[in-house]
Amino acid sequence: MASCASATTNVISTPPAQEIKVALCQLPVGANKAANIATARMAIEEAATAGADLVVLPEMWNCPYSNDSFPTYAEDVEGGKGQSPSTSMLAAAAADNRVVLLVLLVLVLVLVLVLVLVLVLVLVLVLVLVLVLVLVLVLVLVLVLVLVLVLVLVLVLVLVLVLVLVLVLVLVLVLVLVLVLVLVLVLVLVGGSIPERAGGRLYNTCFVYGRDGRLLGRHRKVHLFDIDIPGKITFKESLTLTPGEGVTVIDSEVGRLGIGICYDIRFPELAMLYAARGVQLIVYPGAFNMTTGPVHWELLQRARAVDGQLFVATCSPARSEEPGYTAWGHSTAVGPFAEILATTDEKPGIVYCEMDLAQVEQRRTNMPLQHQKRADLYSLLDLTRECKSCHQLTDS
Repeated sequence: MASCASATTNVISTPPAQEIKVALCQLPVGANKAANIATARMAIEEAATAGADLVVLPEMWNCPYSNDSFPTYAEDVEGGKGQSPSTSMLAAAAADNRVVLLVLLVLVLVLVLVLVLVLVLVLVLVLVLVLVLVLVLVLVLVLVLVLVLVLVLVLVLVLVLVLVLVLVLVLVLVLVLVLVLVLVLVLVLVGGSIPERAGGRLYNTCFVYGRDGRLLGRHRKVHLFDIDIPGKITFKESLTLTPGEGVTVIDSEVGRLGIGICYDIRFPELAMLYAARGVQLIVYPGAFNMTTGPVHWELLQRARAVDGQLFVATCSPARSEEPGYTAWGHSTAVGPFAEILATTDEKPGIVYCEMDLAQVEQRRTNMPLQHQKRADLYSLLDLTRECKSCHQLTDS
């Protein structure tokens, strides 16, 4: 990734907007890694079946949140087959759920065909009854109604021909609709985060997958969670983890995404940089705790949304009663005017939210903060933007 130390945050145009359905999967996390992976897979499939365009998993969804667990559960994504069961599942789920949606469409098509066949049978029965009545009348008035019978038969043949043409037209339209839907169906998967092993170091890494299981990018947590609140909580991720060295902007099938992980949300500079790059939605997988969660979790999300005039989505693990780190939960989606769009409590579940990404450009037009900044007084340097392209930056 090229680095341009002199680059500044010139505003990048926002890509075309669309309406998307987001699913935030607040998952229970335990010590059994295989069970965690299976739970995540089921949640992804449930969200896809519900029509989600973007599915988000929590921070550290495949292992307990502790420095003791990170080395044990870490996966070498580049280590070859079998070295990273978590990311293998994510890639497969992103690809397979297009198949799930296609199967659903095929089932709908079959249902339509069945209904059409039933309609045809009903019409045939009606025609048979009409013919029987006509034949009875003919038998009674053979000489008088011969001509009428011929006319009726001609009309019946014409009716059948018209019916066949209509059915063919309906089938063609249905097939075209199915093909169009298959082409536009997408499932972008923001795979929360897992402990990643690379180059002898451990990272807190989020992998993002697009349609057909393609890896769109990865984000390694930039700001490590090192805090000490006496009598409340003490945690130092830096004892085991290494901070990432880049920001992550991804042009996906659902829009331009910026990725942060948990503690990254506390740093407005990162969110403002994303806003300057035309990001429409920042996704933060996170696991705030029982001390800072109640007072800061929602506040920070709304602050990042209103500062950048963009959407923010967070996804937390569900709260566990087991000893160890306890997550606050409350996965949430926030709009570009700092409005809460959807949220939940601490329990396992999926939060669904409709986002109209056109609101980003609308809010930025109504209140053009990016163009009202005093560059003569202050400026935010973008030290990691590539000189030729800023559309997709990931850690190397």
